[in-house]
Amino acid sequence: MLAAALAAAAMAHTAHALPNSGQSAIVSLGDSFISGEAGRWHGNSIVNGLDRQGTDRAYVSPLKYDLSRVYGNTVDNGCHRSDVAEIKQAAIDGLRGINVACSGAQTENVIRRSRGGKPFKGQSPQNDNLVSLARVYRVRAIVLSIGGNDLGFSNIIQACVTDYLETPVWSKRLCKHSQERIFRERLSRAMGNVRLVVQDIRALMQEEGYRRDDYRLILQSYPSPVPRSADMRYPEARYDRLTHGCPMWNEDLDWARGSLVPQIAFSLRAVAAREGAEFLDLQDLFDGHEPCSKTAELGGTKPAAQLEWARYVSMGILQGDLQEALHPNAIGQDAMGTCLIDVLARRGTAWACRAGAGVAPQAARVTPLTSAEPDVRVPDFDELADVGPKHEPRWPSGEEALEAAREVHAQDGAGED
Repeated sequence: MLAAALAAAAMAHTAHALPNSGQSAIVSLGDSFISGEAGRWHGNSIVNGLDRQGTDRAYVSPLKYDLSRVYGNTVDNGCHRSDVAEIKQAAIDGLRGINVACSGAQTENVIRRSRGGKPFKGQSPQNDNLVSLARVYRVRAIVLSIGGNDLGFSNIIQACVTDYLETPVWSKRLCKHSQERIFRERLSRAMGNVRLVVQDIRALMQEEGYRRDDYRLILQSYPSPVPRSADMRYPEARYDRLTHGCPMWNEDLDWARGSLVPQIAFSLRAVAAREGAEFLDLQDLFDGHEPCSKTAELGGTKPAAQLEWARYVSMGILQGDLQEALHPNAIGQDAMGTCLIDVLARRGTAWACRAGAGVAPQAARVTPLTSAEPDVRVPDFDELADVGPKHEPRWPSGEEALEAAREVHAQDGAGED
């Protein structure tokens, strides 16, 4: 039915033949939040053995884990396109879901090389790949998640984790003070880059014979991977926040959840409105299912409605790759796919998708955004601005994190008990 709905929508607005008669496809472009990073995990566990309480989808046998079962041939290059990525979840009813996104990508890695784009992790700029796909398939929809790495989102969270590890509760160093300034310095330029990516997609699709009504272009925001402090199940100064993967001070959690993530969403919505793209707001999708949320549980064998939907911060202490931290896990990606299916079955311009505590990922639903478009100025640029950090965040090693936490939090009287 989804393929039929997309085709009918295109036919209703189109009197000409599409550029080819190939199979219909939907394509995802962008960064780790849509590539499927952390799709290895079905929930979180602090049990470091075997299948980690049913959470590790790469588990084969004792002491053997095969990441290619999840990430296929993108394990080595680190793009981490998972088998449960959002676009795969939405590829139903004859549609082929094609995942071009790559973990860690910035806007310069999406825009075509002829427009200033750059290869990334041995991959051509993503829009150059989209050109080829537009010739082979009838591209019905393009879903884009980009801008977070231009803003240095992972570096911001890494700074928050470091500040928690290195300072005691009576003398907290809060990341929100330094990181808010850095974030604001980058925001305008980063959103200008996102605009250029959207414009490049429009231009290349037109060059390949597509009219705007032949396909849908959906820009989406990011689900918050951290809860509000009031929703945390562990006290602020307890060692549990480190061992369970949520080492942040309360004020930093509230800043990240209540200010940082919404600002990114509002800015991306402004870009979508300015460029005539559709917008999918995911900022509230994981509410009640974030790591350490008091309404979610550890493990992977209980119903998904009861579990955590984002990967926790392991820092190499327990399991997995650091780059998976605070990304949608397999359950979260299922929820995001449900949101996308719902959007593709509708017509409109902007939606928000939510689930809620105790709600299964397949029960997530979108509602039209009826509020006024955010009053956010999105600048015009003729070329990409050099804005994002050019290095991966330097997370503390597992040993460093444990040592720092023991030293600082032992002074708080908050040991491991």
